[in-house]
This record gives sequence, structure tokens and C-alpha cells, in this order.
Amino acid sequence: MASHHHIPLSLRSAAQLRAQAEQYRRMAATARMADTETSLLKLAIRFDALADQREREALGSGPQPG
Repeated sequence: MASHHHIPLSLRSAAQLRAQAEQYRRMAATARMADTETSLLKLAIRFDALADQREREALGSGPQPG
């Protein structure tokens, strides 16, 4: 049986966050109830936004010109 360890959102990479967002979108596509679909899509949007933020932070922490 696979072991699933919880990784806090603060430690997840942008790629991991985007993968989770895609998983929520796939789940939403098969949801039977509209409110469930909506909730899953909202989660996907939030995870994508967090991935965007993580990428901006990574760009900001690179070598500074000058």
C-alpha cells in the first residue's frame, strides 16, 4: 500500500502545486453535483495562483543585476 505523506503547501514547488490543480480539474470534470464541481474548480484556481506566486518569488530570489 502506498504511503502518502502530507507536504505543507509552503514546502511544495510550483510544479507540485500545478499538478495538484490539474488533479482538482480532472476531479471536477467527473463530479456529479454542480456545487462539488464548482468547489473543485475554485481549488484548482487557488493552487494555480499559489504556483504563480511561488514562481514570482523564485524569480525574485535569483541573482540581482549590478
